[in-house]
Amino acid sequence: MDNLYNYFKKFSDKVYFLTVKNIKFNEKKYENIDFPISSNVLLENIKNNKFNENINLTYFLEGILLLNGIDSNFENIEFLNDFIKSKNVNLLHFVKSKINFNDNNYDTIIYNLLIIRGLINLEKMMILF
Repeated sequence: MDNLYNYFKKFSDKVYFLTVKNIKFNEKKYENIDFPISSNVLLENIKNNKFNENINLTYFLEGILLLNGIDSNFENIEFLNDFIKSKNVNLLHFVKSKINFNDNNYDTIIYNLLIIRGLINLEKMMILF
């Protein structure tokens, strides 16, 4: 299992983090929480100057799924998983909307693998708890 875990950890560059200064979640206020976001999404939006004051929630949902696919033992993963669960999003439909089976380049295949693995890891944790 260590080899498989280490294999996926090498894709950590697929996720960057944005610090959310204030967030209210489950009736509690949190400060300075790092939320994962796909590195491709972040760089594309910065390049095209599309980020303004608000960042689309789906970017964070995608980032949390990718992080679960890369490192499901990440130090803040329980908080992030609770956050994603609280949004009542059909994660299977969300992942289906993100995967691309028509593009066979290496990066797309790895992205598909990571986001599907993230969904599996998240669903597995939901069953355990």
